[in-house]
Amino acid sequence: MAVVQMQRINIVALKTDRAEIIKRLQELGVVELSLNFDKLRKKVRVSRKDTSSARAQFEKNATQADQAIEILDKYVPEKGGLSGIINGKPFVDNYGYNRIDDDQKYYKKQASEIVALEKDISQANADIARCENQIEMLAPWMGLDVPMNTQGTQKTVVLIGMIPEGIDASAIEAKLKAADKPGDRAEITVISKDKDASYVAVTCLKEDLEAIEEGLRSIGFAKPSYLSAHEPAEEKNLLLDEIEKCKKIIEENEKAIADHASSRADLKILSDFYRLKADRYAKIAELPQTKKTFGLSGYIPAPEAARVAKEIEDKYAASVEVLELKPKAKPPVLLKNNWFSQATEGITASYGMPSKGEFDPTLIMSFFYVILFGMMLSDAGYGLIMVVALGIILIKGKTMDPGLKKTLKMFWWGGLSTFVWGLLFGGFFGDAIGIFSGTFGDGSVAFHGFWFEPIGQPMRLLMYCLIIGLIHLFFGLGLNGYLMLKKKNVVGFICDVIAWYLFLIGLIIMLLGSSLFASMATGTEFANIHISPAMNTAGMVLAIIGGVIILVMAGRRKKNFGMRILLGVYDIYGITGWLSDWLSYSRLLALGLATGAIAQVINMICQMLHDMVGGPVGVILFLVVFIIGHVANMAINLLSAYVHTNRLQFVEFFGKFYDGGGRPFEPFKAETKYVRFTTSKATSKK
Repeated sequence: MAVVQMQRINIVALKTDRAEIIKRLQELGVVELSLNFDKLRKKVRVSRKDTSSARAQFEKNATQADQAIEILDKYVPEKGGLSGIINGKPFVDNYGYNRIDDDQKYYKKQASEIVALEKDISQANADIARCENQIEMLAPWMGLDVPMNTQGTQKTVVLIGMIPEGIDASAIEAKLKAADKPGDRAEITVISKDKDASYVAVTCLKEDLEAIEEGLRSIGFAKPSYLSAHEPAEEKNLLLDEIEKCKKIIEENEKAIADHASSRADLKILSDFYRLKADRYAKIAELPQTKKTFGLSGYIPAPEAARVAKEIEDKYAASVEVLELKPKAKPPVLLKNNWFSQATEGITASYGMPSKGEFDPTLIMSFFYVILFGMMLSDAGYGLIMVVALGIILIKGKTMDPGLKKTLKMFWWGGLSTFVWGLLFGGFFGDAIGIFSGTFGDGSVAFHGFWFEPIGQPMRLLMYCLIIGLIHLFFGLGLNGYLMLKKKNVVGFICDVIAWYLFLIGLIIMLLGSSLFASMATGTEFANIHISPAMNTAGMVLAIIGGVIILVMAGRRKKNFGMRILLGVYDIYGITGWLSDWLSYSRLLALGLATGAIAQVINMICQMLHDMVGGPVGVILFLVVFIIGHVANMAINLLSAYVHTNRLQFVEFFGKFYDGGGRPFEPFKAETKYVRFTTSKATSKK
């Protein structure tokens, strides 16, 4: 439950060490570089280095390596699967880094060759598509025994085209005659026809060309878009030969790409190698420099400051200064929690980092989160699957991405809570134990839980859900009071926290003595709660005292008394928000019952199928439906539990005391796509 203290680190060093220092800071990944260059330039005569050209070249090289990797993945898929996700990106030591650095030209050539091979394959495929399209266009003209682009003879002209109607030569002549055109002075040959068009060759004298063309246009004649210089049958054979050549090119290039598969790992290192260089040059462009020196400044976690300062000063000709932050500074936020609570840091971060003056609520929130998550899912079978499966993954995935590891740990704790609540409520894949016993045995075995079954006693569960919700809400209000006392705002603590405690506790006491509560508590242990008239009066007094304080003091910053009262009335109206928040915890009941009820329905269907079919087939149907049904039920309700548990934290809990709005700590570090470079102190090349 801590926000890591930040300090300011300033470094001034020789320009000859600039690339090495930036590289080392990138490897360490503990400094967020921040420096107001324009403000500094007013005090000191400094400039910046233009690195855009070099950075663009590095980015281009990285992109080419990415393209080569994508091509290899397309033609020679890499075996990955779950193990790749569990283990995360592979580590590359300084030797691997330097090997790529030394042989950059070789690996760049490999990437270029792979990209060129794919480009030739794409062109060959485009040529095949073009040839196939041309063959399709030639199909109606296969009966033509002259080239399609023929011009005729010295005195005649040949017009080749189609008429949008499946008719013969005599019908075409008749149409021309009807259009008062000299159709009888042309020789019309129908090469082929279908229901939509006639493909014709029209031969006429050159002196009749204009009239014949006009007549043909009047009946929809159109020349084909593709006019080959060969007879259609010959052109088709030429196109088929070209297709075979293209297929051979594709086959040869695919084999050549496959031969490059052994370079995939090196290309991944190459891509990230250039990606990191591009990032470093982007930072270098931001640094102020003089003729021989440069400077940088940034935020660093206090526990890391001394170590980093010593290393930089020992290895380079540099002066390092570590300073405490000024009171008005707004540093980035880095959270640090224990082994349990760190799993839910992502939940806090997704809402917002603590702003200045706030504390990290992760520790307190994490306990409520796990408890509420388990109540919503509340099935020991589902919880057991989560605990075992995620436990195996976490044990095996020692090199897993830290962010993913935190998320899986959060669900592991949620699974453990689900298992415990399932044992208490008697849910083990619904009522699977009893169903299996009744279907495959004598029905003498059943599991009803160590506490009670919510499906049979929903009001009892609702009462406990509301109690947990009240504790959650009161805890949030108490944390708001803690923050006020920390800021020495005693008046705010009394008026905005104590007054609300009095008001709410008084109303709760009065509710416990009402007939509404009595009807809700019927049949539960809460029915034994008895509120005496004196207690009821005490509750009323507490509510009145708290209400009066809120009424008078909620608008205390206003000088106008009438405005203060109006603001107080509005603040008291906020009790409706409290009621709404409190009733939101009924979703614990709803989702818990939904999980159990759906599970029981699935089990009932399984039993019915077994009884209807019988024999081995019935057993198979039982097991298949059981597995599929419970997997689906677990997935749906797992998502619901995650979403609604987050909501109870974000709206109901955080809404009482936490603003967030802090900026997360974003250190300059190695942002890679494929591999992780080690951060040993051994010096490597630039």
